[in-house]
Amino acid sequence: MASLDRARGLVRTGFAYTLCVLIGCTGSEGRDDGGPADATPDASDAQVPGCDVTKPFGTPVPVAGVNTGDNDKFGWQTADQLTIYFSRSPSLVADLYVATRAQPADPFTEVTPLNTVNTAFSEARPIVSADGLTLYMEYVDGSGVDIHFSTRTDTSGTFSAQMQLAVINTPGTMHAAEFNPWISNDGLTIYFTSDRDGYNDIFTSTRSSITSDFTTPVAVAELNSAGGDYMGALSADGLEIFFGSSRDTNLANDDIFHARRSSPSDAFTAPTKLTELSDASKDEYPTWLSSDRCDLMFTSNRSGNYDVWIVSRPQ
Repeated sequence: MASLDRARGLVRTGFAYTLCVLIGCTGSEGRDDGGPADATPDASDAQVPGCDVTKPFGTPVPVAGVNTGDNDKFGWQTADQLTIYFSRSPSLVADLYVATRAQPADPFTEVTPLNTVNTAFSEARPIVSADGLTLYMEYVDGSGVDIHFSTRTDTSGTFSAQMQLAVINTPGTMHAAEFNPWISNDGLTIYFTSDRDGYNDIFTSTRSSITSDFTTPVAVAELNSAGGDYMGALSADGLEIFFGSSRDTNLANDDIFHARRSSPSDAFTAPTKLTELSDASKDEYPTWLSSDRCDLMFTSNRSGNYDVWIVSRPQ
């Protein structure tokens, strides 16, 4: 079961990675070096909710301007909801893209590949630090799946070529997979998924400053199960987490689960499934949560190809 779970986990990273590793992949052409100026959220973004966070989510809708006939996944927005990063895979290879809009209610436009970051291999699951200067991602090549990052000196600049994130990734050829990164607002805590213990589980690691290395990762035991568990998004106040899990589907597909805790130093309560967002025969896994916990972005193949969706809690 562990080997099956790892194989399914590679699919959860967004692409047919196992095929890519076996046959080799080439990159996309015609990229530019995009990357707009981003909003810079801080701890104050953990604002009072503008919705009832105890209520179920409403009806999901596709994110306008992002989805195509290709697989579009892993949408992540800036705090002002005017910039989105996501991955697109028109073939076996996936690349990172960025798009912008003038108002949160508008469709996204000017979809642009991140040419300075993308390689001949696959990049997915982008998330940008709160200061807008570091882009985290999952990366796959012939040796496996790792978490990489890219930096820039200011929010109007372009991101650098990607680098491997020290300590988080396991070493060696065909090593354990590390993917689905999520970074805290202060940049000192990272959550991610790894199959280093046999199953795909959620791990976390901390560091003392943004220039320090992360410490040895530890499993978030209260969130993990005998199924696959995949990191999604933690609320800005650290009190609610959303993630994907195949615990109820015998590894067949992912549903969205969430858990709460009283303070960021406490363990999470037992996770529960968001039944209003779960389709027994389709994948759903969360990738972004608004700072007030009212809006949740997720990836799903409920309409055929994988698309980026968003859903809101009632006011």
